[in-house]
Amino acid sequence: MRLIPIITFALTSIACSSGAGKGDGSDSGDAYGEFGTDPDSGNPDAPVLEWATVTMRGGTCFIEGGYTDPQGPADVRRGTVTAVDPDSGEVLWTDDLFVCVDYGCVGSFADHAAYRDAPCSAASRFEFRGFLYDRSGNESNTQLLEQ
Repeated sequence: MRLIPIITFALTSIACSSGAGKGDGSDSGDAYGEFGTDPDSGNPDAPVLEWATVTMRGGTCFIEGGYTDPQGPADVRRGTVTAVDPDSGEVLWTDDLFVCVDYGCVGSFADHAAYRDAPCSAASRFEFRGFLYDRSGNESNTQLLEQ
């Protein structure tokens, strides 16, 4: 008679892990979902950028983020930030600004020539998007950095 509780537990586990009822923001209609997250990169081995922010202090923008990865925290090393003009959708610059260790990412950029098209001092006028990649070349979802 021990078989019935085991079968019930297995069926319950399958039903709970199916993803039903997940609050991933995918019903928001926005291409990036709630809080700017594209919830699925399409690859189950890819890292997931859970959140990301950009804050300005002086003439420097500080970028922070958090991630998960099926292969563990050491699988993700770097990430990219892209500055986009929200009116035209034009990508103004792209740079590998994230350094990632132990499920967290940090980076920064200052107002200098490389970022003159979307400087930190005018960060509120632009959208900054970030994504990560792992050692196998898997790319994460794209996250709109909260400001």
